[in-house]
Amino acid sequence: MKKLSYILPMLLLMFVVSSCKEDPVVIPEPTAGFSVAIDGKVATFTNASADADTYAWEFGDGESSSEANPVHTYAANGSYVAKLTATSAGGTDSKQEVLDIINITIDGDLSDWDDTEVAFTGGGTITNVKVENLDNNKLFLYVEGTADLTPLTQVYLNVDNDRSTGAQIDWQYLMGGEDVLVEGNLSAGEEQYGALYPCEPCDGSNPGNWNWSATPSNENIADFVVASEMISIQGGLAYEMVIDLTALGKTISTEAIGIAVADMSLETWGPVGAAPVFWNENDNPEGTLFVYTFK
Repeated sequence: MKKLSYILPMLLLMFVVSSCKEDPVVIPEPTAGFSVAIDGKVATFTNASADADTYAWEFGDGESSSEANPVHTYAANGSYVAKLTATSAGGTDSKQEVLDIINITIDGDLSDWDDTEVAFTGGGTITNVKVENLDNNKLFLYVEGTADLTPLTQVYLNVDNDRSTGAQIDWQYLMGGEDVLVEGNLSAGEEQYGALYPCEPCDGSNPGNWNWSATPSNENIADFVVASEMISIQGGLAYEMVIDLTALGKTISTEAIGIAVADMSLETWGPVGAAPVFWNENDNPEGTLFVYTFK
């Protein structure tokens, strides 16, 4: 009986102790999330992660941050993959997003181009051309000229960066290899019209020529180019435009593109300016376009 009197209290104590033990703590896994606001080259990140203690940001340009809500300035235009990794004792989770960083908006405010160097020069009514790009998807052009610069523009593009294909005819550029001609009254505001002309055939087996089947119109032009109106600058006029290279129906080189811009007379439709200068024996004997390397 004495042994039983000891055993019963012990069993009762063991029951009480075991019933007082807490359930295991379950630490939730974190969920990574963020939103981003882009102003030119400045990206402001807002962290929306849940159940995380620390954060590791990779901005896609080699820079990083451990702040919860970082602000990052990109040095160059382009597409970047921004990645956030959220961590806690419960594990890790990541989210990434492709950011298109470009500090140029086609709105007639030419100050966006102030920190962009002149890419190539011209003659006649065109003096300077500046170029920017967003990968090989969009091509941004700033065209500066004299007070006689017209809104009637031709843009020649060697989109595959291969001079053995494309137009090889006695045109404005003899051996530029241009695959596409964008032509129209591009900087005329509501009076804007234009068309896209591919070089066909342009496989290198023959000289090739322009397919003039497209009809210039106000409706068609918005599918592949957006241009500002003419803006008065000191000593002349200027305008800006962006060409959607993905809408040209051609394979675009991932490395470089050939570019030329011509200014046409509104009265005669003849050229009055060009950059680079047109094919001639002295200034451009090979008739080549300017080769712009994508950033």
